[in-house]
Amino acid sequence: MNGKKFLSIAIAWIAILICTGQKINAVKIKPFLSHYIEVSEPSDLVYYPENNSFFIVSDNGELYETSLNGKILRKAPIDGVDFEAITLVDNYLYVVEERHRNVLKIDPKSLEVVQTIYIPYAGGRNKSFESIAYIPDMEKFILITEKDPIIIMEFDQNFNKINMTRFTGARDISSATYHLGYLYFLSDEDRTIFKIKPTNYDILKAWKIPVINPEGIVVMPDHTFRILSDDREKMYYFKNPD
Repeated sequence: MNGKKFLSIAIAWIAILICTGQKINAVKIKPFLSHYIEVSEPSDLVYYPENNSFFIVSDNGELYETSLNGKILRKAPIDGVDFEAITLVDNYLYVVEERHRNVLKIDPKSLEVVQTIYIPYAGGRNKSFESIAYIPDMEKFILITEKDPIIIMEFDQNFNKINMTRFTGARDISSATYHLGYLYFLSDEDRTIFKIKPTNYDILKAWKIPVINPEGIVVMPDHTFRILSDDREKMYYFKNPD
């Protein structure tokens, strides 16, 4: 192996920072409300303050705007494949299409795609990007692969890659969101919400939830959690233990 090739490989590995992934005893919490929603196979959601509504994506490659109790208000005319994650940044929706490794930038008013961003990833077809979040204080996006391994990729506002971090604190990550200085990761297999420090991805707290197949998380303006169950097609309400 020549020196240049060795150096490039070494730099690539150095860029993957191994998180401590420390094990924190998860406190059990119970929902104070739950109900069925009209979206089939919901995989993630984001709160849309302008309409006091949700945008919800589906494994079927569909994007919906719904009322807060999950009634469908609009469906986007998008022919997608396996939508897994969604966030709202500067009045645009960003939707992750896992199989095609695309991030779709969508106007929430017209529901039209204004930009398609391809993010290469060499992992399994269904083990690619499962979560997206934006950290406004640091002006960066993060995309998180589901499992085997869990990789947190950091991007600037133009989706230029900044860094990669391997996260070892959960068996999988199915959703992520940002709220008031902290990230919140959701694990489907662990059925756990993790409160995360955004500067180094340390786990600060963890809460065990009695939800089958939890796939989406959002923190509401009143600081309560909304959790989506993919299999049950239900929304669960939890008080924030903080």
